Amino acid sequence: MIISKTFKWHCAHRLLGHKGLCSNLHGHTYKLVVYVEGDTKHHDKDPDNGMIVDYGDLKKIVENVIVDKYDHATIIWEKDTDLFKAIIEVMKTKFLLISETTTAENIVIDIWFKLLEEIKDESFVLSKIELWETETSCAMVEVRR
Repeated sequence: MIISKTFKWHCAHRLLGHKGLCSNLHGHTYKLVVYVEGDTKHHDKDPDNGMIVDYGDLKKIVENVIVDKYDHATIIWEKDTDLFKAIIEVMKTKFLLISETTTAENIVIDIWFKLLEEIKDESFVLSKIELWETETSCAMVEVRR
């Protein structure tokens, strides 16, 4: 059985060295769809009877690990030293460093590994995530079985 939960946040980034408009600092309203897979619980005395995981518990995990850190932050590629200095020294705003350029593909991989680490000891597994950068463009990671 697979269930999903959707999250939204706002943040900014730029693609250093890109030849298009995305080389400028700009923002998106990101949408993240998290899919988890597991067996439903079937114990009469279990308050989560019939669930893979309580949606509220999944929400707490994703908000704590992802949304709270990304929301209203500037995502910065660690090699983008000019933007990093501007955010730290001039703007003094919330930021998040990642090890690769800040494409949707790299951001979704960053999110995937953060979520995998957080839910590794749960009774369910992360099976897929979709990161929507716009209404028509998304990058996804999924386990192929």
